[in-house]
Amino acid sequence: SRHAALLRAIGASGNSAACDALWAEVHPDGVPPDVIDDTEAALVAVGDLRCESAYPKLIEMLKRPRDVDYSLPSVATEMSYRNRSKAAEALGHYGTPEAVPALRVVVEDGADDVRVRLSAAISIGRLGDEAALREIVVKVRDANTDEQIRQFYAQALWQKPNRVLAGELIALFGEQGGVPAEVSRSAALAVGYAADPGNDARLMEMLEAEATRRDAAFAIALGGSAE
Repeated sequence: SRHAALLRAIGASGNSAACDALWAEVHPDGVPPDVIDDTEAALVAVGDLRCESAYPKLIEMLKRPRDVDYSLPSVATEMSYRNRSKAAEALGHYGTPEAVPALRVVVEDGADDVRVRLSAAISIGRLGDEAALREIVVKVRDANTDEQIRQFYAQALWQKPNRVLAGELIALFGEQGGVPAEVSRSAALAVGYAADPGNDARLMEMLEAEATRRDAAFAIALGGSAE
């Protein structure tokens, strides 16, 4: 635990001179028995430092191994899931929208581990620019999109406040039917965190309708004005 704590502390230091030393602690293909396995802490640390040398390696590590069957739980699949989830999380720390396409491949891969897919979606929400997030909104609103994919992408919507998109997201819990409960709830969280007073009147109106009352209440509780 001290070793992992040291890695996290170095990652929080802001000193990119530590990048090579941190990456030396990453063991994506298994760990020799005499080596401490703090791959997860090391991955987050290189993300915190935004290590340029590690970025392409994280993109490569994110890819689903073709020789791993995530439908059959085992030690190998668990290690792969843990490391790849942390690689996705680390990419979210970089804040570079260029990583979004690689993350979307993971989110939309039905053969991948659902936990890795969720981590990838959350990172998209953290680093995606407005254009990338608008593409996600289109996916979420499209009833023809696989429901699981819609739910993963919905988690991306509330990772950081965005007043520009908040007005559009209200439609996700304002529409009648066709929107899974998890999607509408995530949209409500996104609208609430954006805390745009310009949406308050519309949300108050939604409190009067049973179909939209709960989601409107979430949004108002999180970001509503004194009014």
